Amino acid sequence: MRKLSVALSLAIALCASACSSVQKPVGRPPIAIPAKVREPLITGKKFRVAALDFESPGTDKDQLSASLPAMLLTELANYGRFAVFEAGNLRRGRQEEILSEQSAKDHVDGYLSGTITNRRVGSDGRGRVCVDVRLSNAQNHEILVAEQACSEASFSANGTRWVERRALVSLAETISSKIPDPGGLQVLAAEGKLVTINQGCVAPGHPQCLLRGMVAYLEASGGRSEKDSFRAEVEALTGARRDAQDPWTLNPQIVGEMYVVSVEADHAIAVLYRGDYAVPGDTVHFK
Repeated sequence: MRKLSVALSLAIALCASACSSVQKPVGRPPIAIPAKVREPLITGKKFRVAALDFESPGTDKDQLSASLPAMLLTELANYGRFAVFEAGNLRRGRQEEILSEQSAKDHVDGYLSGTITNRRVGSDGRGRVCVDVRLSNAQNHEILVAEQACSEASFSANGTRWVERRALVSLAETISSKIPDPGGLQVLAAEGKLVTINQGCVAPGHPQCLLRGMVAYLEASGGRSEKDSFRAEVEALTGARRDAQDPWTLNPQIVGEMYVVSVEADHAIAVLYRGDYAVPGDTVHFK
């Protein structure tokens, strides 16, 4: 009995000593340290746009199917909001179509598509043509802007001779102005390819509201300074000291591209479709 009592006392003492050395977790779990330095990307800083041939009523495409998008691209280039790409060289004169809704993501950030909805011709050959135009995200095909316009036109037996451009000038200005330019924003959080941005939409129609489908490029500025709060937090939670070769100590450079999939009042969620990963504190520039 005495041996049993001694063994029990020893076990209790050992347990008390071991249990007292266990510390309870304090604060948040450690932040995962990225495994590799992000590769810099080369990309345009303006929203890159091309155009598909417009759809036309009936079974055959006519002259307007190609001339209207060409005229609209010209006006968009003159307005200066977008980087406009020559879609005609991609669409025509080849055995197979290169620029389509499916392949647009390989060439541009977004594409214009349209439908000729109305065409009236008087006995004198003068009339009116109307078109519905859509600017879509090339990655997921979500429509960012949808507008309609009508132009005066004259027609001959062989096709369209002339289209009045004022409506197309106005249409280009409207499309350009409806894609906001909120300036440099920041990454609040990142999990895999999902990135949380520190701005959303406080009220519909607000000029700084982010839109679903908007495209941005990511600048590697997260935690790159010794005084940066994220760097200090990483070191405090992990005990690791990072050197100049690590992702958050490099000079800012473009390391990703993303598009918005969800917009809330005070933040937005984007999908990183190009690049390795995002870090809290990275800068988000919308195209």
